[in-house]
Amino acid sequence: MLIPKSRPVLWQDIEDLRVRFNLGHNQICNYLGIILDKWKIIRNSPELLNKMIEEPSLAILARIYDDYPFLAPAVFKPNMRQVFDDLNADYAIYTGKEDATIKKRHFSLFFGRNSSAGYGWLKKSTPPRSIVSSIIECMYREAGEKSKVLNKYVLLHSISTLEARVRRVDPFYSGEWRS
Repeated sequence: MLIPKSRPVLWQDIEDLRVRFNLGHNQICNYLGIILDKWKIIRNSPELLNKMIEEPSLAILARIYDDYPFLAPAVFKPNMRQVFDDLNADYAIYTGKEDATIKKRHFSLFFGRNSSAGYGWLKKSTPPRSIVSSIIECMYREAGEKSKVLNKYVLLHSISTLEARVRRVDPFYSGEWRS
């Protein structure tokens, strides 16, 4: 319960909920029914962030999620571009090279999919299968604030390379998970 009961819900409270629940910007917009373009303008303006939310239903829903976080939607719909960008940011930290990036053809391999799946996710906005969404949700939860594994790239790389090794395949070379 972080939204004070003594004042209206502000846009900053939505941003605080987003951070608290470890959600991407698209996710918080999907969960709360906010138009993404509107959210982009608001979140980039300190003046707008400190304004009261005019729509009562949005304010009510924000208070419900604040008071009862377990009621937040269970369906996790990742924005794959954001996931890719987050992994790249963690990869740059891991390598110590600011400009280091994961090859796009390797992106989907971290989730047990062939390299062609990543093309659909990034170029066509094709949603991933629910099992991939679950992996991504676990990745964000584990790599959250209180995590032992602070780097999403390290988490996914270590698990995916372990699975590749025990299967005796090299998907990062072949682009496929089959031998």
